Amino acid sequence: MGCYQKHLGNINILAHIILYYPFLDNLLSAYKKFDKVLEINDELYSFYDDKVTDVPEIKQKYKNISLKLLRNLRIFANNTYSVSQMYEYCPYLYHWLYINTKDYDDVNLLISIIFKDFQTNWSSININICPYDLYNKKEVILKSNDLVKLSYFKFNHESIKDILKKGEKPNYCLCQKYLEECVNTYKTMNASHCSITQKQNNEELCTELSQFNVHYSYLTSDLTIREKIPDIYTGERKHELLDCPPKEEVSKLISDVKTLPTAFGTIAGATSVLALLYKVNSKIILNV
Repeated sequence: MGCYQKHLGNINILAHIILYYPFLDNLLSAYKKFDKVLEINDELYSFYDDKVTDVPEIKQKYKNISLKLLRNLRIFANNTYSVSQMYEYCPYLYHWLYINTKDYDDVNLLISIIFKDFQTNWSSININICPYDLYNKKEVILKSNDLVKLSYFKFNHESIKDILKKGEKPNYCLCQKYLEECVNTYKTMNASHCSITQKQNNEELCTELSQFNVHYSYLTSDLTIREKIPDIYTGERKHELLDCPPKEEVSKLISDVKTLPTAFGTIAGATSVLALLYKVNSKIILNV
């Protein structure tokens, strides 16, 4: 896959977040921050050249993503996030890293070395923030878009609850669709992977599903919204969802995201596309 195609793939992911999940504010801001290009005089260039030495044959090939990863690890090392925020932002970093490297078979060793070298060489203090072992352990979640989406619920259930209680479009309808997708994933994956006999072999996955169940109960315990959201076991609502467009209409419009950046002809135009999508398509989709 060429660099241009790879960039368009990441643009599509960002556009998908903007259009479907604009209420996941921290996720969107984190992804934008993680994907920024380094300043030309950043000290991490010399760190990468001098300290990351174990795999010279692939260092240059993946220099761009490697430098971004180092910069992002430095963000955590510089205490940009509180301890409670790191619980949320490390998974965001892992997902960003996974979607930027998943198509390359020879990058994983380099990624593990970067984590190790940053931890041991960046400062006199041994830094073990967002460790590689946890990233590697989370692969079963990261490789499934549905599970990644579900995993974000536990970080955002309070803001989602507020949106549901206010009932204001466009985010109300988007939250309802998000809950439908998460509940469907929970039901399907829990039934197929987390029976008593299966749990031991699917520990990471089943733990994620269990956490979703716990945090979803914070919504269902609220009497003002519990009958308006999908039941976690049946997927059905006691009250019909009104004034929100069918999922099929949304999906059709979202599918156009794949062709819009190419139509602009340049990668630079992709940012304009994203802005236009957020301001215009969300209004069309949600009839607001």
